[in-house]
Amino acid sequence: MAATSIFSSYRQGENRVTSTMLAVFERIGIGLVERIIAAAVGEASLEMVTYTNQPSSGGRGTPDAEIHASVRYLIETKMTANAISRDQLRRHLDRLNGSYADERLLVITPDPEEPQSIADLGDQ
Repeated sequence: MAATSIFSSYRQGENRVTSTMLAVFERIGIGLVERIIAAAVGEASLEMVTYTNQPSSGGRGTPDAEIHASVRYLIETKMTANAISRDQLRRHLDRLNGSYADERLLVITPDPEEPQSIADLGDQ
């Protein structure tokens, strides 16, 4: 399988950041990716990982990326503070249907504190 180019063709800034992040993950080795994801979620065991930009199938809304194996982690990236929408998060969370051992939505923002829209969801 050919690796994704590190030179993203997406126009929207957050999609360029996410695409580049996934391209780097593909190149640095699964061991380091496991450590990065483990630090983000508190624990992780990734095997035979697939990285997908803009996964469009599987439900309403299109997250910026998906990391898929025995776990499924959706990623939503924002480049400005207070830019995350509760409705957008809810659409992404609705895609997590329990068919994987561990399913999570990872939100990457420049916010110094948890955005209120995330706290309002009341979802771990």
